[in-house]
Order: sequence, then C-alpha cells, then structure tokens
Amino acid sequence: MDRNALAELFGQIAVHAGAIILPYHAQLDETRRKADGSPVTDADEASERYILDALREHLPEIPVIAEEEQSAGIGHSIGERFILVDPLDGTREFIKGRAEFAVNIGLIEDGKPIAGAIYAPLLSKLWMGGTSACVLKSADIFLKLGSATIELLPNRTLKFCRLAEGEVDLYPRFGPTMEWDVAAGHAIIGAAGGVVLDGDGRPFRYGKHRFESGSFVAMGQPDLAERLFR
Repeated sequence: MDRNALAELFGQIAVHAGAIILPYHAQLDETRRKADGSPVTDADEASERYILDALREHLPEIPVIAEEEQSAGIGHSIGERFILVDPLDGTREFIKGRAEFAVNIGLIEDGKPIAGAIYAPLLSKLWMGGTSACVLKSADIFLKLGSATIELLPNRTLKFCRLAEGEVDLYPRFGPTMEWDVAAGHAIIGAAGGVVLDGDGRPFRYGKHRFESGSFVAMGQPDLAERLFR
C-alpha cells in the first residue's frame, strides 16, 4: 500500500472507532485513573480494541503501539516501522461532554511519520495525510490544505488539524508528551507542507524510550523554523 492508501485505511478504521465511541459519550460512562493519574473510560478501551483488531487484520506485519495497552504494561518490540494509536485523544474533554476529542492513528518509518489519520466524531471531520493531505467534512468534500498567518493555538485536541487546514501557523507544546499524541497530526501537517521540531529545533523523531517525548513546535510554514531557531 502506498502512503495515501495507508492514510485512507487509517481513516476508515478511525471512523469506525468513532462510531464505537459515540454511545459512550451519550452515557458519560464512569471514569477511572491510570497509574500516571490520567483518566481512562470504557470508550477509550472499546475504541482501542477495535483499532487493534482492524490493524492486525489489514497490516499484521507492522507492530502497533497503543496508549491503553502501554498504560497496562503490555509492550511490543518495534522495528523500523510501527503504528502509534491514541484511541481517544482528549479523554478529559470527552468526560466533560465536549466535542473536542478524536481518534488518532499514525505510521512511523525510520523515526518519521509517513501516514496518519485523525477523526473527530462529534465534529464529523476526518483528516488524512500520506504523500498528500486532505480533510473530509462531509460525504464527498475534500479540501486542499494550506497555511495562514501566525497565531498561537489554544491547547489540546485537534490542534494539528487546525494547523493543517491553514487556520493557524504555529502550535508550541511545552512539557512532556507521548508519541501517540503527536504521530497522526505530524503525518497530516507534514503532508500539507508543515514541520514538527523538538525543543532544540531538530526534526521530531519517534521510537524513543517508553515513547515519551518533551516539548515540540509544529509549524504550517517550514521557513518559520529558521526565524524561531536561528
């Protein structure tokens, strides 16, 4: 499969996972705490089970690193290619009954994201990125992605998508983050012509110990890097 086909596959899987999540949103199911203190719900776990089954059916040769499995201590060895999954990015927003949550799936090769998809069920929007990038706002409408004027984003879910659509040019993240929070969005804005750099101004890389990372800056215009890090 080429990169665009992989992104479309991830998009299809993410949309189905979103359909699994929505009934839980209506019920606002009981919240539990993981070892790191972050919240988890039945929706996170149900979405992840579906995604893992689907990825293992379609891409059995590629290891999958998924947030809830990792949190439960279920680790997998990785090679040059692996998939990062956040089955419900924005669990805190989800618990509060808000719409700003999403399903994230991204493929890493040689430390770089090469294909990804993000689906926001309550916004009915699907973003995909491989060699090219697009956003699906309804059944058959695809939009080209571009860039706009410099603006700092508010935090949390779907920030990469606003960047990729050209609504903003800059998204800085300070403090620790996990690779599955970044991979799908990185693939999408990369396909749209943007970049993601670490706190030292170097390309953001994947496959680090425990899949933990520090701060980063995502940009819709690569020449912003020269102005920020020179």
